[in-house]
Amino acid sequence: MAFSKPHWRRRLATLVGPIDRLWPPAVAGSAEVGEAFAAQARRLTSVHLQISALVVAGLSLLAWPTDALIFTSGSPEAGAVLFWRFALLVVCGGSYAVLRLTSRVSPAAVGMVAYAVIMAASGWLMSRAGGIESPLFYGIYTAPLLTVMLVAGLRVRILATAVLIVAYLAAFFATDPRHLAHPHVGTPLVWLSASAVTAVVVGHVVTVLLRANFYQRRALDRRARELEALGAQLEERVAEQAFALRALATDSARVQEQERLRLSVELHDELGQLLTGLQMELGWLRRRVEADCVAGLVEGVERADRLLVTVNDSVDALVSSLRPLALVDGGLYAALERLAREVETRFGVTCALHRELDEERLDEAGTIGAFRIVQEALTNVGRHAAAKQVDVHVVPAGDRCVVRVVDDGVGFDVGAPPPAGHFGLVGMRDRARILGGELRIQSVVGEGTALEVSFPLLTA
Repeated sequence: MAFSKPHWRRRLATLVGPIDRLWPPAVAGSAEVGEAFAAQARRLTSVHLQISALVVAGLSLLAWPTDALIFTSGSPEAGAVLFWRFALLVVCGGSYAVLRLTSRVSPAAVGMVAYAVIMAASGWLMSRAGGIESPLFYGIYTAPLLTVMLVAGLRVRILATAVLIVAYLAAFFATDPRHLAHPHVGTPLVWLSASAVTAVVVGHVVTVLLRANFYQRRALDRRARELEALGAQLEERVAEQAFALRALATDSARVQEQERLRLSVELHDELGQLLTGLQMELGWLRRRVEADCVAGLVEGVERADRLLVTVNDSVDALVSSLRPLALVDGGLYAALERLAREVETRFGVTCALHRELDEERLDEAGTIGAFRIVQEALTNVGRHAAAKQVDVHVVPAGDRCVVRVVDDGVGFDVGAPPPAGHFGLVGMRDRARILGGELRIQSVVGEGTALEVSFPLLTA
């Protein structure tokens, strides 16, 4: 009774089903990973078979000249060897071409067909060229090792090894059945079986290791992608938090400046007016006392008047530090001009202001930030740099404003930590960061310092 093809597949699966227990999963994986490994196994098998085809063909060509030393020219054995070599080259070349030109054919199937043809030709040759007594016959022991090249499941490996051995033995004994009566016919069969088992075990171990390596690499790649995605999420979260912190710092700076403005206005309008009124009253009182010629009271009133002048000057200085009226009334450059004159008066440093930017391109935050940064920089120059000249540049650079303060003072080590209690540079960096910019400092001990802040301008 002839069985249909699917029925034979079921029979084969029933017979070799227990073999599946010898094929443990290297690493637990999904069906997708299993399909990916199957595709990888087909690629590796194809590559291995192509390499083996080239190697076998090359070795056959290299060994061809030795045939004349082993076989008598014109003898049947020499003709059989010549035919075998041609068959070997044709099979190797054909297998290589099929594997290179198409991916639709299973590499394992190509390998089994090529193995079967080569081993049948080898069995035919050995049967005609001396049989079991020939030393060349025992090269068959190494033949099953060819199946190690197959990266395939255990079923396919056993089937390929069995096909290889059956093809060889069938061709060998069919060519000359008298070999069956040889007294030592059992010896090569036993050793051939042992060699086949060795080839199956080694090939299976190699495939299991390849499978484990593939699954592990896939797991590592998946983990790397997960970590990359997590890193991207963390970067996004950090960027969001940084944006929120920058917005909070901007709001805090704006509120601080508004509070300073309110205090300066109140000090100027309320306390300043009260002090002015008190000074006027003291002046009237002094004139009345002078008219009555009361010398002691005149001296006391004059001392009180001088104290009021000092208090009034202190209030003006406090108002100017909180929010310079020149910044409110005249803009950035007017405030910087007044600041430069104060630095010259207070520290004896020549201060030059270079104005190249239209200050209308600065918003309120940029105006206040630029003034505060220059104010802190000039204060540091006056207190620590021992400079004779300082230049302040406010220039455009594309869509950014660049504020540069350069002095010819003693300089300092930029990489050294700031002295305890000195937070000027920290404050300037924070202001630059709030403005969406950055602070850069170049300084060499004994050669002065160049401080530069760059931040975006108003968009047109």
